[in-house]
Amino acid sequence: MKKSLIFLTCFFLLITTQTLNSKEIRSMFGFYVDIPDEYELLQNLNLDDLIKENPQLEMNREFFDEMAAGSKKKDFNVEYFFPTKFNAELNNIYINHVEYSIKELMVVDTNEVCDGFRELFSSLWKKPSLKQLECKKSPKEIKFKSPVIFKFVHEGPFRKTKLMNYYLQVYKGYSTSLSLLCEIKNCNLLYDDLILITNSIKK
Repeated sequence: MKKSLIFLTCFFLLITTQTLNSKEIRSMFGFYVDIPDEYELLQNLNLDDLIKENPQLEMNREFFDEMAAGSKKKDFNVEYFFPTKFNAELNNIYINHVEYSIKELMVVDTNEVCDGFRELFSSLWKKPSLKQLECKKSPKEIKFKSPVIFKFVHEGPFRKTKLMNYYLQVYKGYSTSLSLLCEIKNCNLLYDDLILITNSIKK
């Protein structure tokens, strides 16, 4: 089931986008974001539960279990925003929020961070030749104040898709990822919404 596999990308660390209307919602993680009207919201999903309920998923379960060892159940919670006009399985925005200080990445060389995330997704999706299309520290388009912000763009887990992630701090001691999975033909449209949502974060 493709939709369940999408949730796997949320642990580490997000629909039509040409609408000008949006609404403010309270995230399940406690902060507020502006969401364009043409979204359907799905909260209180747990990644680990979804994996257990879908053993047919084509992913590296052993690798996932290794990474998950010692993690709290709440670290697998994800908030999902589905489009109303695009295929929601392949075009969606989601938020994950984990208890991990992003400041720990500030002392790591950016190239090492980039390589680490590429290897992470490559192992998780069993795609050894996975391409990292972009990796940047402090992307200019994001105005939200965080000790450090990383942007990652990789080939997606499905054919002709991309995965984009912003990785930042909303609350001290926690790391938040706002991610976009998109079909390549829709990425330019949906990317604007990912930026809008990320910049709209309010505590």
